[in-house]
This record gives sequence, structure tokens and C-alpha cells, in this order.
Amino acid sequence: MQKEGELMSLRTSNAANVEGIKATSKSSQKTVSTPEEFQSILCEKIESVQDTLEEMRDQQEAINTVKKEGMVTEVIRRYMPDGSIEITEYVGSKVKNRYRKPPHLEYVPDPNAPIPKSEDGQQLLAQQSMVLKPKYSLAEDLFNML
Repeated sequence: MQKEGELMSLRTSNAANVEGIKATSKSSQKTVSTPEEFQSILCEKIESVQDTLEEMRDQQEAINTVKKEGMVTEVIRRYMPDGSIEITEYVGSKVKNRYRKPPHLEYVPDPNAPIPKSEDGQQLLAQQSMVLKPKYSLAEDLFNML
């Protein structure tokens, strides 16, 4: 074990060894010297934890009372594999409204259509037929299906 202030070897970026002095931080040197100091620090921590727990219990009680009164409106969004979003609104655990938002579409070249050719045999890519496809598709990302 090396003592404070002794030279030690440091490896930096796996290239060369550099001689340096072992660093010690002032915060690591500071210790609680008396049991009273330790007790005061511990009491502060316990009080802050108790305050947080009380706030959490109050919030939970408020949520439960609102749920019992039936004043809660819950909105759930589900992303469908075709890129659309199904939105369901619940009021008091009953479905109030359900609808789908269509996906954002973009034009892409149709892979099934033949590419038109000019008289001399060159492909005319500008005249290729296009199809609308979802800009973002879960099925394509997850399963590479589409």
C-alpha cells in the first residue's frame, strides 16, 4: 500500500506510464468525529425521507378520491403496426371515445410496377409509378416485414 505523497505509476490511454503523486480529496479526509455529528446528519436525512413519504401519501389519497368520484378521464394511445395511432378515452373505467389517427404517408417508388424505358432502352426513373407508404411503421422496424 502506498502512503500519501509517494510517487506511483499511472497508465494513461494504454500508451505510456506517467509518474505522478497520489491525489487525495479533502472530502474523503473529512470524517464525522463525534457521535453527535453523526446523529444530527442521520436525523436530517430521516426527516427529509419522512416528508417525501407524507407528500406521496397525500397525492395518492387525492388520486383515489378523484377516481371514486368518477372525474378521471384517461387517454391511452396505442401505436398500431400499420403506423396509425388508436386513441381511447376512458371516463370512470368506461370507454367514452375511441378513434384512429391515420399514419403520416410519403411517396415511395412502387417495387411491383415495371420501370418505363425509353426507345433506346434507358430506364426512365422519373416516370416510375409511386405509392403512398407510412412514414413510420412498427411492423417494418420490428419484423422487417413490409
